[in-house]
Amino acid sequence: MKYLMVFAVVAFVAVNLTTAGQCPANTHYISMTDLQEAAEFSALAYVDDVVSVSNGYTIMKVIEESIDTENEIKALVAENAAKNEIIVSFRGAQGTGQMFSILESSLKRKTIDSWFGSSRQNIKINKYFYQAFIKILPALEPYLALPGKKYIFTGHSLGGVLASITAMYTARLNNGPWSNPQTCLITFGQPRVGDSNFARKHDELIPTVRKMILLNIHDPITKYPFDIHFLSLYYHHTKGTFLLNTDNKNDKQILTCTGSSQCNVQQVVKTVNHYMQAYIDYIKTDTKLIGNDKKAKSSIAEMYSNLC
Repeated sequence: MKYLMVFAVVAFVAVNLTTAGQCPANTHYISMTDLQEAAEFSALAYVDDVVSVSNGYTIMKVIEESIDTENEIKALVAENAAKNEIIVSFRGAQGTGQMFSILESSLKRKTIDSWFGSSRQNIKINKYFYQAFIKILPALEPYLALPGKKYIFTGHSLGGVLASITAMYTARLNNGPWSNPQTCLITFGQPRVGDSNFARKHDELIPTVRKMILLNIHDPITKYPFDIHFLSLYYHHTKGTFLLNTDNKNDKQILTCTGSSQCNVQQVVKTVNHYMQAYIDYIKTDTKLIGNDKKAKSSIAEMYSNLC
């Protein structure tokens, strides 16, 4: 396991650059506003009967689909016309029944090579996550191809998984959401999605500085699905993954994953605090995370200039 220990002010310095020797422009970093809006809409996805939102956003579509006889998945699409921005947020798992369904699927994976026009990459993701995404995609897809828009893909728990898959699915499209350099992926408390080939392809398609996967370091859900080596079941977090101690608001150190399969597996499980509110509270109490946006961006750029 290889970690880089940093303080919260550099949590946004995703340690892998998209091009060696080049630092991205300030406008290419995820902003504090992006993070706050992602947290707000990840929480909002849990609210029933959402009809209006604040801060200049309007609801474009609420999508709810049954994935089996007992469980549903949900996506919320909102637009801020003044900012030329669309947020796509996904709800997390609902209740223990859906969590058990996800746990039961840990030994089953689905190959998604066809998304990328190849049968040789052997890219696999958890089968339940695949089925959930395919179920919601037809209703969601018309909102994923609006030209020139900045997109924020976000969600908590299972919602983070669906946001991550959606981000990867759209990154393969010409003139899709990722043609806007400010499009980003921000998730909270998401499980691992796929194998090492998935993580590698995810990192290839989505710049590290445009994704932020925030995990409570002691939350067991973020360590699932587990690496089961004797069955050759390797689940990986991608780069751009940051481990927080949301149980201790005085602990502002953050671990940055570098794409290793060992990311987030050796920490002691001390809590079942998997709730979205834990991430919101962490962000609110950390003045470095919610401080002056322009000043924070400047600090991030300085850190990158020292690395590249």
